[in-house]
This record gives sequence, C-alpha cells and structure tokens, in this order.
Amino acid sequence: MYEKRSEWVPAYFRGVFFADMSTTHISESANSTLKLWTNNHSSMYQFVLQVEKIVEGIWANESDEDITNMKAVPKLSSFHLIEKDAHQVYTSKVMSIFKGILKKIQLGEVNEVEKDALYEVAINDHPIIQTWIPETYMVKINKSEELVSCSCKRYEFEGLLCSHDIKVMHHVRMFHLSNRYIMKRWCKDVNARTKRSNFESNMEFGSTQELKAIRFATLKPQVMKLLKMASRSSNAFKLFQEILDVAKQQMQEVTDKQETLTCEIDISTRIPSQVILEPPISQCKEKRKQPQRSNPQSEAKKPRRCGTCGSTKGGHNSRTCPLKKVQERNREDDDVDGEEGQDVESDGAYEYEDLSG
Repeated sequence: MYEKRSEWVPAYFRGVFFADMSTTHISESANSTLKLWTNNHSSMYQFVLQVEKIVEGIWANESDEDITNMKAVPKLSSFHLIEKDAHQVYTSKVMSIFKGILKKIQLGEVNEVEKDALYEVAINDHPIIQTWIPETYMVKINKSEELVSCSCKRYEFEGLLCSHDIKVMHHVRMFHLSNRYIMKRWCKDVNARTKRSNFESNMEFGSTQELKAIRFATLKPQVMKLLKMASRSSNAFKLFQEILDVAKQQMQEVTDKQETLTCEIDISTRIPSQVILEPPISQCKEKRKQPQRSNPQSEAKKPRRCGTCGSTKGGHNSRTCPLKKVQERNREDDDVDGEEGQDVESDGAYEYEDLSG
C-alpha cells in the first residue's frame, strides 16, 4: 500500500479533477441506492428494471431542481460582489458549498512575497477549533489576465475556488468572479444549454415539429425588431416592403429546390438504380394531366353486327339470321343420317353373330 501510495493518496493527484469525489464515494452512493430497491434474491430482469426506474427518478429530480434554481431569489450572506456573481450562475447546492468557502476568508493573513505575482496565506489559529494546526498556502496570481492558483489545488480537484484564492483576490482588488473559473457543470442552465446546443447543431437538418418551432422562435425576435424599425417612417416602410419581396422570391426558390432534392432522395432510396420510373404525384407535388375519358353519350351509336353472318342491316340479329337457320337445318339432317347408319351396322353385326353361332 505504501509503495502504491501515489495511486490512492489524494495528495498525489490533487491536480486532477474529481469533482471532490473518490472511488469509495461513488461506490457507496451507488450501493446504498441499489440496496433500497433490490436484494440478493432479485433476478437480472428485476435488477435492470429497478436501475431504469432509479435513473428516471434522478433525471426527474434534476429537472425539478432546474426549475427551482430558475425561480429562486438569491439570499446574500455577505457584501462580497463575488458572491453576487456566483448566485447568478451556480445552482443552489453548489452555492451552499461556495458560501462555506466565503466564510473562511476571514481566517489567516496575507503576506506579499512578490507584488502582484506571489502571496502567502498563513492560518495560525482558528476561533472555534482550538486544536487547529497552523497551515500555510502559496497563491500565484496574474491580475491582468485574471489568473489565480493556490497550492491546495482545490479548484483543480473540486472545480471551485478556495478561500485562499478569494482572500488574495480581494487583497489585490479583484472583486468579481472570472468566467475562467466557472465550470459549466455547476451552472443553473447547464441542461438547457446542452439541449440548445444540440438543437442548434442539428438545426440545419431535419424537419420535425420541434426543430421547426426552434427555428421560428429564433427568427421571431429578429423579425419583430425589423418591423418596429420599418414602422417608424414611410421610407423605412417602403424599403422593408422591397426587401420582403426579394426575400419572398429567394425563399420560394430555396423551398422549391429543397422539395425537389427531397423527392429525388426519397425515390432513389425506394427504387433500384436499374429501374427508371417517374416519381409519384403525391411525392413531387406535380399535377399531371390525366387522359380524358370518352363520354358514351357524346359518341354516335355504332350499328350492331350479327354474330353469324356479320350483317349490319337494321332489325337483323343472330336469332333471325337466315344463314343460322340453314346451318341448323343441315345440322339436323346430319344427325338423322348418323342415327340410321348406326342402326344398319348394329343389325349386320347381330346377323353375323347369329350365323357364326
């Protein structure tokens, strides 16, 4: 353990950001949360369901905290301007930690080692803790670039300025919190900014209702400003009308190109490259001229033809056709001749059989 002390003793990695957490804190918080909802008899399926519920609960609580932070009224505990700046950006939980840091500013004395460059903060006693061990910290500062760094490495490890940094900042008359030392993860609108950045990066693509609403909300205040400027005078009004006409024409061209491109992409994804077909009307939004159907009432009635002889004389049909009557008569004669021939053959065969017998 002693040989590997650089891997587990915090003093060796104070310059690495861990959000003031260790591996034991992470494991203990996860274990304590899971033990409330699962046990050693839970199946894997039940375990996964419970983990999903826990994650959903965490996100719900975080959303509630975001709403609370947006509506919260800051309650200052001191007259420091740096506290006022922190109230505007930090969440309520982070702000409670930062107020504890501000209270410790009263401890210790500042000794100048190098003017506007290096200072020493010595804490020899504590008004409450009688067994306080004297401590000394070295703070480097650059007033022109608003840079500050303490030997305790609290900002590097936790993400918040320590009381030694703030004490030296007040000593050199730096009363405001620099944006350089405000981490995004501790801010109130971190979730909103993350969602907004994702939407802005994807705003050029897609046509969902949510993206359309974001584009509309982004353009609306800019257009309202132009409307106010155009309503101030007649010249501005006429100029704005001309700009609108040009913009309308250009927007129509862009919209037509976008619809054509969307139609081509949709057709290429559905139809193989070997087959060439025309795009459907519903996709390309182009009206095609449908072939006109013939009106049977407008056309002249065509004469009917006989199915037997093909004659077109009026009142002539297949029933009254003379050719059909002749064909039926010949068919009847053929049937009679066939029956007589069968009788003769059968009689001869009968006589022959008798004679042979």
